[in-house]
Amino acid sequence: ALGDRAGVAMVLSNLGKVAEEGDAPAEAAEFYGESLALYRELGEKKSIALLGCRLGGISSIRGDHARAEALYDESLRLHGELGDRLGICQDLEGVAAMRAARGRPDSAARLWAAAEALRERIGAPPKRPERARYEPLVAKAREALGEEDFAKAWAEGRNLTPERALDAW
Repeated sequence: ALGDRAGVAMVLSNLGKVAEEGDAPAEAAEFYGESLALYRELGEKKSIALLGCRLGGISSIRGDHARAEALYDESLRLHGELGDRLGICQDLEGVAAMRAARGRPDSAARLWAAAEALRERIGAPPKRPERARYEPLVAKAREALGEEDFAKAWAEGRNLTPERALDAW
């Protein structure tokens, strides 16, 4: 009623997060999508990047990998422009999960390792819910590759700079 589109976008984003954490991905995607559209109109790059990452994850889980890739691509580009290294970590972890789901455990391991190394450099370890989401996926990638190939891919990923990781995803 007040015309506060930024406020509406923020509330929609928060509702999406509640739905996502409540294991309602379809509802989360709707809220995030509406919020993202408003933030695009407002030109809020940081919020566009954040919601791109969140929607990328939901799209990947739902099997819409083409949409997930497009969202992650935009989110990574924007986080890179903004110098948001934590956002880059989250994007890399999301892309890694998507790669693992698509049968690319080698690429996934490199991206997870690159994100881990960057998180260590910036002093931002993953929170418990983040770890709980990706640790089982990392274990599956390790099993799929075997210990030696996994260790090699992980070492390669840890040596990637954020810029090279962005290019390599």
